[in-house]
Amino acid sequence: SGESVHLTDYPNVDPSQIDDVLSDDMNAALRIISLGLGARSAAKAKVRQQLASLGIFAANDGERRESTRFSSMIADELNVKDVSLLDSAPLAATAKLNKKTAATKLGPHLKQAEAELAALPPTSLGGPVTLAGVELESADYVLEFHAPQGFAGLADRATQVLLDTRISPALKAEGMARDVVRNDQDARKDAGLDDADKITLHLAATGALATALATHRDTIAAETQATSWTDAPPVNAFQTAGSIDGQTLQLALAKAPLGSLKQTGLEMPRRVLYHRLRKQIPQELLSGVPSLGRTRPVELHHFHLRRRDKGRVRLRPAGGVQGNLETTGT
Repeated sequence: SGESVHLTDYPNVDPSQIDDVLSDDMNAALRIISLGLGARSAAKAKVRQQLASLGIFAANDGERRESTRFSSMIADELNVKDVSLLDSAPLAATAKLNKKTAATKLGPHLKQAEAELAALPPTSLGGPVTLAGVELESADYVLEFHAPQGFAGLADRATQVLLDTRISPALKAEGMARDVVRNDQDARKDAGLDDADKITLHLAATGALATALATHRDTIAAETQATSWTDAPPVNAFQTAGSIDGQTLQLALAKAPLGSLKQTGLEMPRRVLYHRLRKQIPQELLSGVPSLGRTRPVELHHFHLRRRDKGRVRLRPAGGVQGNLETTGT
């Protein structure tokens, strides 16, 4: 047995392993994310509601590089479908005097200074400026940025972000599905279930919420670890009711029997299966997670994982445990 890690010396820093470009790109990405979250907050768009796009007008080559390099991370953090670079500044800017600080400096020249400030291009502002023959600091005036209707935006120095806040019916349904998953997570806690417990799930709603449940049934099942979806509340189920966008949701769940993998009428994307396979199979039955690219059966104690044509994968019991999990690749 080796020496305890707590008794060993700290490792020596190897400067050659420091990637300054990566650090700069990551800092720039975090700045973009911060602006995007600020735009969401200004528009009162909850993060669970996915939006269509974020446009970035980058201040320099570094920001343009990181916006491309970390576009997936930015999209995930801001919950938008698309991140793109903009060729021109998307926000309209106006400037006005901060009279609390500027009035005493300008005295009788206040009106003249306001007129001169209005005539200046906003792109020339951001630092000291001379108005009516008086030198003013950046704190003596305020730059305000305005996004087009249906969008929200923020600016930090020369960098601007534009968030599309228009919500299509499809995006609305996705947001509802996320809220359903959140309601399920709250119900799990109230029912005293562990996060890893598989469940039998019953959901009932009407109108647009019912449509969202039907459209995103597979995703909801995968996110909630529901091994079966019933038309009526399961026996001895924990039941609760909630409201999503003013529409009532009836939710009932019960812990699924150990070893039950039945996914009646449900199909799940293969990429979801890949990340959740370990959770779908009871740990005492799992000997390892196979590659989904294999074409021949892989036995997992009581299971065979078989790949079928067109990306279809069936998890079939080799004996002892009933049910199957069938997925469709996308």
